[in-house]
Amino acid sequence: MYDNHKINHFDEEIIDKIDLASIRWSATSFRTYLKCKRKFYLQNILKIKEHTISLKPKAYELGDIIHSILEDYYTADENSNEFSFEKIEDLFNKYKSSNPFLILDLEIWKKKLYEFYLYDKERLKHRQIIALEKSFECEFEGIKIRGVIDRIDKYEDIYQVIDYKTSSSLSVDTLKNYEKTDDFQLEFYYLAMNELYKTDKIETYYYDLNNTLIINEIALDKKLELLCEKFKDLKEISKNEISFSKCEDKSNCTYCAYSIICDRE
Repeated sequence: MYDNHKINHFDEEIIDKIDLASIRWSATSFRTYLKCKRKFYLQNILKIKEHTISLKPKAYELGDIIHSILEDYYTADENSNEFSFEKIEDLFNKYKSSNPFLILDLEIWKKKLYEFYLYDKERLKHRQIIALEKSFECEFEGIKIRGVIDRIDKYEDIYQVIDYKTSSSLSVDTLKNYEKTDDFQLEFYYLAMNELYKTDKIETYYYDLNNTLIINEIALDKKLELLCEKFKDLKEISKNEISFSKCEDKSNCTYCAYSIICDRE
């Protein structure tokens, strides 16, 4: 059917003079850059937007809804000693949809959050939530970083930074494999907390909502050192023209919105 309308893939080298050190980096944009410079260029420099006609909700769409539900739940009850699961169920009703895939996903997550509700209710008997969806912008090694911290708890004199995760395939770096990481989310949060609260009594955690687990970022100090090195590299590479090449690991292309452009579909 499409013999006369063959897609022309863009296979040319992209070389541009961009000062990467002047960019305000989020952990997400930095991760994209580390995974694939070509995707970063298309997404963040050219700002080519993703387009899809699929009814299936994106992973980030579902994650955004769960984040919003938890924010609204704890904001509404911040002065209450009693949290009820009925309020979480009511908040799900705000996101009624005609999309059958989203309806199913939300029903599944409503069940999952019951385990979270029981676990977190017990956990909050010994600590206090002091901030939700806390925006920040600060500097590290002369480079600006920005983001939004999902939640900050305080336990005695310790600040506990929490990053909610809805992914079913959560992978946390260890002291054995951290050098290969491209995920500096909690490191960005740590640096922001250090700036916002002027303290080093900070603990960083992933909240695995799929399995109702709190997971400590055990490689935090090592990853902060690694982030320092990578930011120095950003400043060095920005002195010359930069080649925004395609990634070598094609597994990154499986769910990439730009895979057709790069002939990696």
